[in-house]
Amino acid sequence: MYKLFLPLCILLVISCKTDNPTEEVPRACSTGDFLEIDGIVVIEMEKDSVPAGWDIKTEIPGFTGDSYIQWAGDDFFGNPGNGLLTYKVHLETPGTYRFNWRSRIAIGDDITEHNDNWMKIPDADDFFATQGSTSKIYPHGSGKSPNPEGAGADGWFKVYMNTVGTWKWDANTSDNDAHQIYATFNEAGTYTILVSGRSNGHAVDRMVLYHQAVDQNKAEDTSLTPSICSES
Repeated sequence: MYKLFLPLCILLVISCKTDNPTEEVPRACSTGDFLEIDGIVVIEMEKDSVPAGWDIKTEIPGFTGDSYIQWAGDDFFGNPGNGLLTYKVHLETPGTYRFNWRSRIAIGDDITEHNDNWMKIPDADDFFATQGSTSKIYPHGSGKSPNPEGAGADGWFKVYMNTVGTWKWDANTSDNDAHQIYATFNEAGTYTILVSGRSNGHAVDRMVLYHQAVDQNKAEDTSLTPSICSES
């Protein structure tokens, strides 16, 4: 049944269920790695291969998909761009999207160590972080201000979490002044999410990019199926 049903899902470009609710389902789209569906892009971090410095791992239970990735290289606290991972997302719905990822401190029990990596969306029309409605900041090196507290360069946000012992949806920037991360896309199209290594021992399971009109709990539901682009 599954092998017969899957091509029909691709042909119609509609949501479909599989025996595994988190199994990646190919969907028809001409460009990108992942496709936005109903305002949500779900991205499993693991790839067939990853750059030097990243490990594909399964040791810590509770991850989604087949595995998770963990930065095992040197600490790059002030130097983003090492171990560069590229994810292409195709958006059908323009607007402002929130970024979040599900990650874990994989070494030790200090909430301020092994807890962050770098991320940027270089081709968004606006890439920023907010703290409610009171504060809006831009990455260091973006040419815009104000900028986050702490490290940053070349348009990258340091993205951190501060919880030990569990996988958690939590992607903040600005030290001791947590801001959530957003990007605005004025047109439908294919855009790039870049991730690079910062703190040895920070593990990342999956990312989501979801339209501001979408409920956060819906976007972060781990049973959502990643939507893999494949040419129709």
